[in-house]
Amino acid sequence: MSLFLAVISGLFLAVLFPKFNLFYLAWVALIPFFLAVYSAPHYKKALLYGFITGIVFFGINLFWITALQEFVGFWAYLAWFGVALLQTVYFLLFAVWVWWARNASLEHKLLALPAGYVAVEWLRSLGAYGVTAGGLGYSQSLFLPLLQLASIFSVYGISFVLVMANVFLAEAIYKRKASWKTGVGLGLLLLLVLMFGLYTLGSKVCHSSPAKKIFLVQANIPQKEKMEPSLVLKHLFKHLELSKSIAKEKPDFVVWPETAVPFYLLNDFNLSGFRQDFFAVVKEGNFNLILGVPTYLNMNVYNSMVLVDKSTNLSQYNKEKLVPFGEYLPFRPLLFPLLSKTGFLEGDYIPGRDFDLLQAEGVKIGGAICFESTFPGLIRKRVVKGAEVILVITNDAWFFNSEAPYQHLQAGVLRAVENRRYFIQSANTGISAIIDPWGRVVKQTQLNEQTILKGEFYPCRAKSAYTVTGDLFVFFCLAIVAAYGAILRKRSARI
Repeated sequence: MSLFLAVISGLFLAVLFPKFNLFYLAWVALIPFFLAVYSAPHYKKALLYGFITGIVFFGINLFWITALQEFVGFWAYLAWFGVALLQTVYFLLFAVWVWWARNASLEHKLLALPAGYVAVEWLRSLGAYGVTAGGLGYSQSLFLPLLQLASIFSVYGISFVLVMANVFLAEAIYKRKASWKTGVGLGLLLLLVLMFGLYTLGSKVCHSSPAKKIFLVQANIPQKEKMEPSLVLKHLFKHLELSKSIAKEKPDFVVWPETAVPFYLLNDFNLSGFRQDFFAVVKEGNFNLILGVPTYLNMNVYNSMVLVDKSTNLSQYNKEKLVPFGEYLPFRPLLFPLLSKTGFLEGDYIPGRDFDLLQAEGVKIGGAICFESTFPGLIRKRVVKGAEVILVITNDAWFFNSEAPYQHLQAGVLRAVENRRYFIQSANTGISAIIDPWGRVVKQTQLNEQTILKGEFYPCRAKSAYTVTGDLFVFFCLAIVAAYGAILRKRSARI
């Protein structure tokens, strides 16, 4: 029975996210897992139940990785299994924590278990191989009143509230009774959170500055075509023609996606003629162009976001957090002989350092590339530095029609709310979108359509609580885990 419960929790957790989007199940998804672990006779059984829940959950949630098999064959399935297994290892830590605290009072569990879950989610995001996919708080991207809590406690605060609800309901089922006082207290807490959210949704704190017109060019070039050298110039001219067609509408900004131009357009490598055509479109259109392009400097290659202003002055942001096995190869001497036949990773991108904000039209732009938008701290750094809008360029064509583009956009919703900034995403095949500072998707494209998304945003200078306090809430959760862990150790020693 406990094995069955562990599987059910894994399935419930998986369907919270795109493309299922059954976000309301987040309030009960962990209950079967808690019941299984509470009944475990020893920690080894708890580990087993944690493994089953984790591998089912992450196996489904991360299955989009297998879309890469079109490019690297069976290595994509190996990568999927490896990443899912690594995330499950973190989930095992939570399983042991739940088992260790199984006999604690309900009041203690209501703090210790959510804090432990947040600690594990935070740990999963750290380091070169950090992943935020499957974070419980992201599942509520459609529940806007609750989502506003992220402006104070980040996405982890939403995870905390959801786990609290699961703990209370699991305790009521496991002990066949519920503390009505605690239940009323939790109900009032949730009511306050939702009232705060509803009140916040009516504010207009970012509308004091004039709106800026922004057009996102989604050329919809399949990845296999982008990789064909003979088609590179065709794709460049496709972006140029689409940009020329909107010049009469006088946009302030035109944005092309990540690696829209997959060669060193801005470097002098016998491309002066193409560069002239490129700069002519910007001058004649009288707009500021932002595009993704590789750049070459001091023998290093960067994945860059470049701003070409109306006077064709250049500034750029170089991607800080690179995708392992995608933009660089870890343990190259060992792994390259094995992976060389895939035709990828002949050379590595270099991570950018000491980033600057891009500026035009009096607007400070916090740039990010691809999966950088899935990390709360990375985006917060830009806002702390003065960014008035968040702009992400990406190429999700690698993942076709899988869940990846939807999960990617879901992360953008949270980044908008956390930082109280417009979040704008420009994608090659989709999903391109404009999200307001309260997490409302104002406009978005569909996957696999050639289009230009036309919209506007308001530069915002107001600070959210999260941009001020940063990861203070996470550290609070870590402190709870440390303190309660010490209490449990003392109790174990006495027994």
